Amino acid sequence: SFVYTSSFYMGLTFLLSGVTVLMSERPVYYREQAAGIYSSLAYGLAWMVSELPYVTGNVALFTTITWFLSGLYDQESSRTEQFVQYWAYILPFWLWMLMCTVLGHAIAALSPTLEVGNAIGPGIASWFSSFAGFYLTRLMIPSMYMWVYWLNPFRYAFEAMVVVLFERTPLQCTPTQLV
Repeated sequence: SFVYTSSFYMGLTFLLSGVTVLMSERPVYYREQAAGIYSSLAYGLAWMVSELPYVTGNVALFTTITWFLSGLYDQESSRTEQFVQYWAYILPFWLWMLMCTVLGHAIAALSPTLEVGNAIGPGIASWFSSFAGFYLTRLMIPSMYMWVYWLNPFRYAFEAMVVVLFERTPLQCTPTQLV
């Protein structure tokens, strides 16, 4: 549950901060676009490139601290295997944070006001959360919502991180516990 909670709420934080920051920059964007300083594509790409160091630094700091403090790694494996496991864990986490940042930018671009953007962001995030396979397993999701399960980027990031953490752990399940 630590992996689920930390990755989901970090993603939500990145999503909402992207909405808030870009909405506050909207008057500047309108003024500079009206003056013909740059195009919308150049503006969007510049924002994404400027977010890369911020996202990368936050993810590296957060995962390094939590990785070693919580003992997520396999302590019995060699240092090389621990290193590979760490990078296999951090990659989907980093991609999830980038996706949340891009989604925040998209919501900010499509929303008429900050209030609307701040309402849409958590709404989308709750769909990601509900259909990621943590609260509801795939078999428990109604058939009309299976498209959300299969298109959910959080599900793929979460599953990748869980596989990295538990791939060498022997788990004994009874037939009723299998999903």
